[in-house]
Amino acid sequence: MTTGRRPRYGDGGADPALVKAPPTIDSALFDAAAAPGLTIFFTKALQPDAAQRHGTADEMYWAWHEAFRSAAAPSTASVHPDDDIFVVPP
Repeated sequence: MTTGRRPRYGDGGADPALVKAPPTIDSALFDAAAAPGLTIFFTKALQPDAAQRHGTADEMYWAWHEAFRSAAAPSTASVHPDDDIFVVPP
């Protein structure tokens, strides 16, 4: 996985195929800016119940991009350091 660690199902030693609860994703292992979106994405993508996962590859693709959207957008207005361009977030 992107963190180098497996998600935890149940008590951490359980077989994911036997656990009904969603996985525990340690968001502290992700880059702080991307952690909220990646946690949401992987929690859904790794659901034990296939009906709870992304329904199509297209849906998964867009969810992956959405996971990074808030991390990429500046949270406050800023000035570009090279050319004094004023940037206002959407």
